[in-house]
Amino acid sequence: MSLRKWHRKYGYLSHPCRDFIANVRLTRNRERKFLVVRAIGERPHFYGDFLNFLEQELPEVRTRFRLKLCRSIVHNWRQYVLCIPWVQDPVKERDHSLYRRLLNIERQCTRRGVPVANPVERLSNSIKTTATRLISEAGCRVAKIRPVGPLTLEARATEIGFPFFIREDRRHGGPTFLLNSEADLASVPWDRFRHPCAVEFIDTKFSDGLYRRYRYISAGDFGAPLNLMIGPHWLVRQATELRKKQHINEDIDYMSKPDSFAGQLQAARQALGFDFCAFDYSIDRNNELVVWEANPYPVLPIYDGEKYRHPAVKRGFAIMAAGYLQRAGLELPEELMRMLQGPVYRPARRDT
Repeated sequence: MSLRKWHRKYGYLSHPCRDFIANVRLTRNRERKFLVVRAIGERPHFYGDFLNFLEQELPEVRTRFRLKLCRSIVHNWRQYVLCIPWVQDPVKERDHSLYRRLLNIERQCTRRGVPVANPVERLSNSIKTTATRLISEAGCRVAKIRPVGPLTLEARATEIGFPFFIREDRRHGGPTFLLNSEADLASVPWDRFRHPCAVEFIDTKFSDGLYRRYRYISAGDFGAPLNLMIGPHWLVRQATELRKKQHINEDIDYMSKPDSFAGQLQAARQALGFDFCAFDYSIDRNNELVVWEANPYPVLPIYDGEKYRHPAVKRGFAIMAAGYLQRAGLELPEELMRMLQGPVYRPARRDT
């Protein structure tokens, strides 16, 4: 058996060992902890860069994060002040067994008065047909979006109007298919979609002929720009992103200033019921916000080839940590508060 095949079959056995070593090494003090629950087979070390950041920059905060797999037994509930499920959304509609295990853990937390950050039930609000309704109710512009299938395609085309595109309703990323006219109705590759939805095409092309996708991160009272992707295609993704000097400079400029839509996005996060999430949005020809989706389990990568983005990602880590501390009802340490300067959104102080 090759090493790769062995790791796929038995690699999960190493996760409890790694968690045990990290917990012994980093969480032995008597401060009350955050119960961080992850699932085997769902990249349990997805936020390893975040934990490494805390260990290096905020070690007193890192000591609160105790790692557990959702199958692990919790022996001492009194030591916890917060539960954090780190799992891919949505769960209920995707893996009912995992959903039941997480729901059982959260119910035990509720009985003991332990708050939960991004409860598993609310992760279903990331489903696009649900999220767009809630985001719209918060006052943000969104595209028209409806569930669709072969039998309802013509009705959706009439309802939404051309052009529109088809994408997955219950996952981030995935295939897309643009329909410009009735001639495209017979060409939809339905076998590529599991839970398709039809989405209004809103033209967000800038005067330079390029498209821009902005990402904003929000947790608790705080939020900040995370990155800007620029590309020649209406579907802006990392694979088609332009990285010439002028594009990088525009990205840096976006990351270094307060987001002009921060207040609206903070309100949208609250409407979704998330404690922590990232938003992908564009700006239309009238300079108005168009929110495409919300992601309560966003990628926050430290890529060697994107060092110019590292400060914004680390600021995102600081916001993430601040959100968890706030959710637990704990004070933010001074060093963390210093990191939450610059373009970070904060609610206005009320005069007393």
